[in-house]
Amino acid sequence: MKIKTQSVVDTAHYFLSQRVSIIPVTKDKKPYAGFSWDAYKKRFPTQDEIDIWFRYVYPNANLAIVTGALSKLIILDIDPRNGGDISLLKNNKSPSVSTPNNGKHIYFRPTNLVKSAKHSALGYDLLYEALALVPPSLTVNGAYEWINSFNRNNIEEFPKYLLSKLELIQPKQNEASAKPLSQKKGNQKTQLRGIEVRHARDYPLDRLLLSDGVNLIQRTNSYHLTCPFHSDRKSSAVYYPSTNLVYCFKCSRAFNPIDYLTIAKGYSFREALKELTE
Repeated sequence: MKIKTQSVVDTAHYFLSQRVSIIPVTKDKKPYAGFSWDAYKKRFPTQDEIDIWFRYVYPNANLAIVTGALSKLIILDIDPRNGGDISLLKNNKSPSVSTPNNGKHIYFRPTNLVKSAKHSALGYDLLYEALALVPPSLTVNGAYEWINSFNRNNIEEFPKYLLSKLELIQPKQNEASAKPLSQKKGNQKTQLRGIEVRHARDYPLDRLLLSDGVNLIQRTNSYHLTCPFHSDRKSSAVYYPSTNLVYCFKCSRAFNPIDYLTIAKGYSFREALKELTE
């Protein structure tokens, strides 16, 4: 599928279908004030969130993908202004983008070797756990355009021969390797905490709201309510059962059951998990 002629919202939905995390950003390539994008390093946005962001809250936004472990992407950013060679990998079939100022983004599957490395070569950057603009984003310096359109099946693994080209520096052995036993224990705790958090997020948010006396006004596929985070007389918030999220159009805040207990009711994160999973 070629997506360079698609609208921003359609492109965002396409990336979601390809298991890529995306967020709205400003024309200056930065997240909007008050928008915390760290959460989208760990989870994908929902279809409702995408529609709310790009159709209503930020209709003029640019589109940025969140690289890293969740999206399984690392991007090589080549900047010819600082000596980067854009002819590098010119025959590569991985998705690639022409950036303003004649730069280039090339998409790869990350490897452990590359993820843990730092580089010192001028004109090149590795975008991992970072934001990268994609077409049809437009900045004051120009447009982002596809060279090779995005398709998950066409993404190649980061080439090993580029390690020396980019002057990648590997961490010392004692920094790169974890202790096997502690790592296993840590992984088990992380997995258990992840399961607990997912169960807490799945707790019916409408049940919490109704138990606190919040009036839910039913619409076709949603419920309108007053936002618990500010003085609200016009039912500015909407509860979407399909995603178990509430979004407020006045304060531009989305929240799940954990958020509701920790922010609106003052629970600690641990207390909220216990309340929602017992």
